[in-house]
Amino acid sequence: MRKSGVAESVIMKITGHSTREMFDRYNTVDEDDTRKAVKQLEGFLQVLTKPLTKTNGKAQKENTDSLQKPINS
Repeated sequence: MRKSGVAESVIMKITGHSTREMFDRYNTVDEDDTRKAVKQLEGFLQVLTKPLTKTNGKAQKENTDSLQKPINS
């Protein structure tokens, strides 16, 4: 459920896990999770390192759209 985007609090309610410890025991992180996290972090860092451009005398980031949208692959 977590991988499909369901919030962890909702998963805990559905599965009956009343504590975070029990949820974490069954919520395994695999290689695919790690790969996606690294890819998302790389995208975030690319946005942060883009040069600033001037528009009407104001400094502005070239592209901030990717900060608002998660990377899904």
